[in-house]
Parts: sequence; C-alpha cells; structure tokens
Amino acid sequence: MSYLHRRFAVRLLMLLPFATASSFHGIFLYAQTGMGESNSQSPSAEQQRALSYGGSAAGPLDRCPEGCTRVRSGEWAAGLPGLPGQRASLVAIGTTVACTPHLSADRTTTYTECVLVVERVIKDSTDTLTSPGSRIVITREGGAVSADGHSMAQFVSGRGLPKSQSQYVLFLRYRPATDDYVILTSYLIVGGAVHAVDQPPHFQAFNGKSLADFLKDVQLSLKEESQYSWHHHTGVQDER
Repeated sequence: MSYLHRRFAVRLLMLLPFATASSFHGIFLYAQTGMGESNSQSPSAEQQRALSYGGSAAGPLDRCPEGCTRVRSGEWAAGLPGLPGQRASLVAIGTTVACTPHLSADRTTTYTECVLVVERVIKDSTDTLTSPGSRIVITREGGAVSADGHSMAQFVSGRGLPKSQSQYVLFLRYRPATDDYVILTSYLIVGGAVHAVDQPPHFQAFNGKSLADFLKDVQLSLKEESQYSWHHHTGVQDER
C-alpha cells in the first residue's frame, strides 16, 4: 500500500462515525478508483521501443504492394568513427541468442531486436552494472517482417543487422526509457578475427584484423578519449 493510500485509509476511519449512507457510498467509490489517480498503466519497455522507432515520412510500409522493400539512405556514418567508443555508453563482447524483426508502432519502420549475452565489458558508462553473463536487449533499425498478410522490409543503406547465434564486439548506446542498447556499429568475430558489419570503408578497414589486435585499438581509442576529456575539462593543453 502506498503512502497516499495509507493516509487516505486513516482519514476514512476517522470519518466513518459521522458518515451518512450516501456520503459513505461516495467515499467508497472514490477509494475504488485509487483516490482519483489514473488507472492507466505506463507502456512497457517493448511498447516504448515500438514507439521509439518509426516516424518515416514515406508512410506506413503496409500501404505498398506485397513484397515491399524500402531502403533508407542517409549520412549516418559520416560523423561516426570506425571505433566510436566516445559515443558509446557500453562497449562489450557478446553473443546473440535470439534476434527478431519488429514493425514500429506507426508501421512506418522495421527494427531488429536481439537478446545479447555479455561475455566481456570493455567500457560501461551506464548505471545498469552490466557484467559478464548479463542479458541485455540490443536494437537496430531495419529488418523484414510479415504482418496482416503483408511482407515488409526496410533497411538503412550501408548498415548491417545482427544475426542470431553470432559473437560480436559491439559499440552500444543505452536508452533508459526503452531499456535497450542501440547498436552504433559492431564487428563480427569469426576464427579469432573481426569483420565489420557495416559497409563504409572506415569500418571495413578493420576486416581480418585479429581480435587481440583489434581490442588493443579499441583500448587505445578509449584511452585517448579519456585523456582528451580530462584535458578538455581541466583546461590543460596537450602540446604533444
């Protein structure tokens, strides 16, 4: 029982000796409705994610003919470095156990949602205390779905999508409201080497690099980021 409900109950007991039948009935109805509070429930994290994706000006995907595929272009990679640790709230190695495409709430966009088992945390600036063994939800715009007799697909030019039962190094941005991690970019791990999931050249430049050497590059980029941040906030200029 909440504090407000307890306080209301105490006042109700104090008023009972003086209540008429009609006033008691009104008090009872008021109590049943939660003291005037709304009974509407907040959207779940899954519903929030479906709401967060969407808003395409091209309109609902199910208005196009059967088998419609839409590719969205954009300059998403122009300002995103190959190792975007500075923009990531979580950098981790993990394996996807399930990936499922979804249709946004307004039906204008698709997105792919995966459950990721975290194996190693390289950077974590969130308050979620992610640790090896944790299961988190990762998402990315794009995917193919079937709904109401329509096959619909949408992709972002140059962006790859995660697949089930695959191991990755991931750069992720956490969204508290939707309790998910949006993929900034990721690298598939195969045979001890990494392969860029995204197509722009500055991601592909890491293809075939050993995981050990790639992680050294990641750690170096995070160290440089930390040094830049310290010098920037303290006003110290690095002359090197």
